[in-house]
Amino acid sequence: MLIATVGNMWAAQPGTRASAATEALQPTDDEFVALQEAFKAIASDPARPGAKEEVEKAEVTFGNAIERWEGPLRASPQECTQLRLARARARVTLNDIAFGKRPLKAAAAVEDLDVVISTMEQDEAAVRISYDYPDALVRRALAKEEIKEWAGAVADY
Repeated sequence: MLIATVGNMWAAQPGTRASAATEALQPTDDEFVALQEAFKAIASDPARPGAKEEVEKAEVTFGNAIERWEGPLRASPQECTQLRLARARARVTLNDIAFGKRPLKAAAAVEDLDVVISTMEQDEAAVRISYDYPDALVRRALAKEEIKEWAGAVADY
């Protein structure tokens, strides 16, 4: 899971002390907890009581993380794509919870998935070995179906 991978990557090395400037460029424990809760929200049953509010909060949490991780934290492309995949899933889920009456959420999911696929395509080796690449194409096709972009969905499939 992303949280474990990211947590291991960002863990302080034993016997070292981070400077205040370095600490500002590392995810906080609160960020990890918020991300863990966000991942739980999108993995849970969307029909449960309170799901809409939890998934909306997850979408915001992923957005905040994307800003920091693609920005000042300069996390790896793999970690950033995982965050965008998660936000896209939250957005599609919000449209599904609303029985398709929030197509702008699905359209925003397509935008996230465009970035994910573009990032993956920049690394040919990753495309050849990555399970996430075909999964991202299918997820984008499904999101395009939600906004009735049939030709784009067929192309992704």
